[in-house]
Order: sequence, then structure tokens, then C-alpha cells
Amino acid sequence: GTTVSILGDNFNGASSVTFNGTSASFTVVSNSQISTTVPPGAGSGPIRVTTPEGTALSSSDFTVLNYFTLNIHTNGTGSVVLNPPGGNYLPGTTVTLTAVPDPGYLFSTWSGDVSSNTNPVTVTMDGNKTISAIFIAEGGGGGGIVVYRETQTGGASGSSTVSTGGSLNGDSGDLYLAAVSSKNHEMVELVEGLGLDWTPVRAQCAGRNQTGVTVWMARSETPASGMVTAHFGSTPYNAVIAVSRYSGTDPLNPLGMIVSANTNGSGGDCANGTDNDHYSVDLATSTIGGAVYGAVALRQRQHLASGGFIERAEVSAGSGGGTAGLVVQDRNYNTPSAVQLSGSFSKNVDWALIGIELRAGSGATPQYALTVNTVGAGTVALDPNGGIYPAGSSVDLTALPAPGWTFDHWEDDLSGNANPASIIMNDNKAVTAVFTELPPGQFVLSVTTSGAGTVDLNPPGGIYSDGTPVTLTANPAAGWEFYGWSGDLSGATNPAMVVMDADKDIHAIFTQPGGVATIVHEESHSGGSARANTVSTETNLSAVGGDFYLAAISTKPNVAVNAVSGLGLTWSRALAQCSGRDQTGIEIWIGQGSPDSDGPVNAVLEQDPENAAIIATRFSGVDPINPFGHTVSGNSNGENGGCSGGTDSDYYSFEITTSVPGAHVFSAAGVRLKTHTPGNGYNELLEYIQGVGGAAAGVAVQERLVETPDDVIVDGTLKSKTDWAMGALELLPAASGSIVSRPVGSGQVLMPKIAFNDDGGPIGNSS
Repeated sequence: GTTVSILGDNFNGASSVTFNGTSASFTVVSNSQISTTVPPGAGSGPIRVTTPEGTALSSSDFTVLNYFTLNIHTNGTGSVVLNPPGGNYLPGTTVTLTAVPDPGYLFSTWSGDVSSNTNPVTVTMDGNKTISAIFIAEGGGGGGIVVYRETQTGGASGSSTVSTGGSLNGDSGDLYLAAVSSKNHEMVELVEGLGLDWTPVRAQCAGRNQTGVTVWMARSETPASGMVTAHFGSTPYNAVIAVSRYSGTDPLNPLGMIVSANTNGSGGDCANGTDNDHYSVDLATSTIGGAVYGAVALRQRQHLASGGFIERAEVSAGSGGGTAGLVVQDRNYNTPSAVQLSGSFSKNVDWALIGIELRAGSGATPQYALTVNTVGAGTVALDPNGGIYPAGSSVDLTALPAPGWTFDHWEDDLSGNANPASIIMNDNKAVTAVFTELPPGQFVLSVTTSGAGTVDLNPPGGIYSDGTPVTLTANPAAGWEFYGWSGDLSGATNPAMVVMDADKDIHAIFTQPGGVATIVHEESHSGGSARANTVSTETNLSAVGGDFYLAAISTKPNVAVNAVSGLGLTWSRALAQCSGRDQTGIEIWIGQGSPDSDGPVNAVLEQDPENAAIIATRFSGVDPINPFGHTVSGNSNGENGGCSGGTDSDYYSFEITTSVPGAHVFSAAGVRLKTHTPGNGYNELLEYIQGVGGAAAGVAVQERLVETPDDVIVDGTLKSKTDWAMGALELLPAASGSIVSRPVGSGQVLMPKIAFNDDGGPIGNSS
């Protein structure tokens, strides 16, 4: 019911205004102003204005104020105190969480919507949040926590081997579990990779021997990275592999109780089984802080986990009756108990499963906790992250002062003022970072670089009085050249000057000469969630300075994405598009800046959809200052189509204009539960479906090179008709010599230059 103003250009003749897909009444006050009333039922999200010249989307979301819920859980023995108390808060409320361990325990770390071991810790309520406090027994050992780290998958057809498609990281003391499935069921004779000694754990055929699952294990004694390969005695039609890595397991006896089953029951025979659509077995656990791991062979079916299990990966190879499929999942538990390993399939199938208890650290290799506190305003980043480390580990601590503050020194088990600083974990340790407030009118200038080069400041120091002019001189290393500034300084003038009227962060970019860079797809990772207001990639993306990151998110039904975070980058929405019946949608966000550490990418959703899916992608060679140019989005109603009245179809085709040589087109489609085939000339990077049946959310991403500027078709086909949405970006190569500017103006709602006429000119420009 609130009346708001939208400021921009070219508003005469406007035919539609929507708030996150909900139509609103409006009046065109002038060519540069619209007066509109927020419609009942509108949720936070983008504002869309349609004029005779096209459709434009707001660069910032409209926010509807609602109360958000903070759910607190504990793992181990302890409690959490909230200030202010209550658990329900207005948007923007800052809540302090204090972990209080019981006698004999100490606080380890936070997980969920907070990843930190600072205690107390503060959160800002910008959505519903679920946070867990993890407590461990004093002195390391038997009260440790088993922690999931990553999973890599792969598939093969008509081959006697199957390998992971990506490399796994290696950390001393970590446990690796390789789950393998094939159609028909063939025995695994050997597993190799990471330079480790692999041993078989359990093999289980399906009730009709149409498939089966085998699990092998290995433990890393020295850090290593690489792929893992399984060898079969005979060649199956198709095969899949999923290798998972865990830390915190008992170094001498990492595995406890093991169960296996098929449609004939526990340890079932390989014949005369009757296909069904569910499974349930009990597994008795024996340690505090352990986990239960499950691997399920399911052929061509989709899987739904239950009972608190988290699905880490679902992978298939082949098609029809020849499909091999596999799911791996896990869940932690606090105290020894009977854990039910259960789940369901999209249809009846001949399945097989293995469940394994992962025992927590027993003390042969002590696990020590690093507790970080702060005095003053600031935070501390840990590398490696986590807060629990094997004896002898080296941990780097980086103090990050808040605006108006500066790091002064370390206290407790670390001293001095070196930043970053390192500490050796040979006992439980506590470190305090002391920050001091700058005098009024003092500001901090922080400078970072990508590529090879340095930056000189004149006057030097990094802390300046209000109004001080500071000259920055970029000095490229031999064989490199200065490309430009980003952050609080733009352009390529060198030397350049800034006036210190606030804290400033400036990034200097150095590139190697040679004309246009080549854009290269480096990696893509996926993840999903069910009935939650967050969705994250299940595995980490690598932090590489100068690379470009994108996140494509789709939900069922269509729910707006409020924020994206991860790797210490600054994330912003590039486009959002609902489907023609609003059953799903697609949003593409971009991450810019200097990544601080490997990690997942996380999206915060406005509401809790039935299912959500995310794919995060990293490219090298993209222009770091102006990473993308033209965009296009659409649904079954056409380009920039409305969110109702659409007719389901099994294909999409739109046109996008590329503006520079060597550009790439990146596109993402919300496909619900339909498999996606890339368009002509496109490479599909990844496809992920979360959920089953009509509640499924799916996303597929693809890309292609466009060697010379041209009008390019963005297309793809789906397995069958559905309500879909798509969006595409033109990725610009680094050092292309062509900078595409997307300025924004002032006003209560900003209309960016994201819609283009046939001649390349923007529609709905900001004033």
C-alpha cells in the first residue's frame, strides 16, 4: 500500500510495472518519473518497467519488511545465548550469539548461516537463518567432530574404468570414500588415485543384480591432490563414481558399524528381488560427534533424502534401461544412537545401498580447537578455515578491521602485530585480535593487486586525515603491464589520485601483454536444497585472483534471490527472469573482487521454496573491470516475458548481440525436472536437478565462443514440455580495448542499462 517513486528515463507510454512479478497500479508523472503503489502480496525483489521501447529491471531490489526467524541448534554439550533474545527479528537487526560450553567441553565453531569460530559472533537478520554451535570435549580426541569436506563425481560409458571429473584436495589425516556403481553390476577390482593405498570396504548387489554399489576407502598421510579411478573386472554398459573427503575421523579406526541392503533386505541376495521406491535400514553408532555415510545405487531414478541426511552428490551415466546412477549422503550425530538411513526414489527401481559409521577422532592424532576473540570492531579470517585442526597444523590468521578501525596487535597465544600471522596447533589455543578506533576524521586506504605488480602510496602509511590527497602509482613486474583500477578508484590513469574522505578499498590490475585474453571455463559446482531459504554449492570453488565468478539459481516455485555470498567476493544481480507461468525462474549473479579463500557459493532466498538449485561457475580471461556487456532473458511469453499466461514448451531461442572479438555467451536456464540439451555451438557446463516430480527445481548452464561481433542465437531443448526461464550474458575478454559502461543514476529505485535496442542503445536508462 506504500506509494513510491521510480526515477529513470523514457517512461512515457509505460504499460506495466511489477514488483517481483506482482502487477502494480501506476501513474507516469513525467518521462523520468513513475508514481506507483506497492501491490498487496508483493514480496521483496526486482521491479520491472515495460515501455514501448522495451523492458528494464531495477538494479536494486525492493524490500518488504517482514520478521525473520533465527533457529539455533547445538552439536555437542553446550548452549547459545541470544542478545536481544527472542528468535524473531525485524530485518536489519543485529543479534549477538554467545556459545556457552558445559563443564568439560569447549566451543569449537559455528556452522550453517555463520561460518566462524569467533565467540561471541554477530549476525545481521537479512533472512531466516539456521545456525549451529559445535562443542567438543577438552583435550582433543574422542569428542571430536567428523566434518564433510568435498565430493567429486564422474561417469563413463562402455569402459572398464571410471574416474572423477575433477581433482580432490589432499589434507593430512583426511578420510576418502569412493562409491562406485554400474549397470550391469560389475565388481570393482582396483581403485587408485591421490597416491594413496585404497582398500575395499563393502560391496552390495541389487535385488535383481541390475546394478550394485561398492565402497572403497583410503586415508591421506601426506597432502595430495588429484582424481580417483576405479577399475572393473568386466566392462559395464555405464558406470559412475563419487569420491567424498572427511576430516576429524579416528586415525586408527575411522569406520564403525557397516550395513548393506537391497530389495531382498539387509545383505540381500542378488536375485528374485521386487523393485520398490524406498529404503530404510538402522545403523548403531558408537562415538560422540561421528557421522553416518550412505551410498545408494538407483539406476535412472531421482532420489530424495530423509531423516536429516544431506545429499552430497547425485550422478548418472547413460540413458534408459542402461543408466547407472549413484547418490552419496551423510548426517552428523551428537551421541551414540541408532540412526535410520532412509530415502525414496521417483519410481520403483532395483536398488542397493551401503551405510557406514564414520567414527570421530580417538586421540591417536589429537584434534585441537582454535578459539578467536576480538577487542574492538573487526573480524579474523582463518586459513585453513574450520577452527578444529590436527596436532602440528599451521593456521594463518588475518585481522580484518571494520570501517573506522585499524588492527593493533594480537594477544593470548599469539603476540606481535604481524598481519597475517601464523600459529602452530600443538594444543587448544585462544587468540585475541585487538582493534583500535581511528581518531575522528581518520580513514584507512587498503590496496590489493591481481597479476604481478605493486602499488606505491604518496604519502605512505595507509591511514590519512580527512581530505588528504593520496597518489597511487602502479608498478608492473617485468613482463607485465598495468591494466586499470577497480573498487573505489576506476579507469587506467597511472599515477592516480584519491581524496581520503572515507575508508577506501582499491584494487590494481596487472595483465600480461598480448591483446585480447582468451576466456576459459575453469570449473562449475552445483548444489540444492529443499524447503529452505538458502541454497549452496556442495563443493568449494577455487579462489583465483582476477577470475570471474557467476552463480545461476533456480527455484520451484519462483522465489527471488535476496543475496549471494562466497569466497569473500562482492556479488550483484546481473539479471532475473520468471517463467511464463511463474512455476520457476532463473537469476544470474556475478562475483567480483579479490577472493580470500576457496569456498562454496551461497544464495539467500526471499522465501522457502519446495526446492532450489544453484550452479556456480568460474572463468579466467574475463575483463575484470567490465566483465559483461549485452544481456537477454525470456520465457514462453517471449523476451523479458511476463510471469503469467505462458504455454509450456520444450525449447527456447533468443538473440543476443556480442560487441567485441573473442566474447563468450554464457546462458542459464531454469528447467525444473527436464533434462537439457545445449544449443548449436554451445558447451553444456553443468546441469543439476533438486527434488522429484512436479516439485523439482533444475538449472542448466552452457557457453560458447563468438570470435567476431555478431548477433548470436541462444537456444536449447528440453526433454519434454515445461514452464522454463532463461537468461544470457555476453562475457567480455580482458584487455579487449572495448569498455562497456553500465552507469546508474540517483533515485529511490535505479533502472540500469540492461535492456538494449537493436542498435545496441540502452532502454530505460537511469538518470
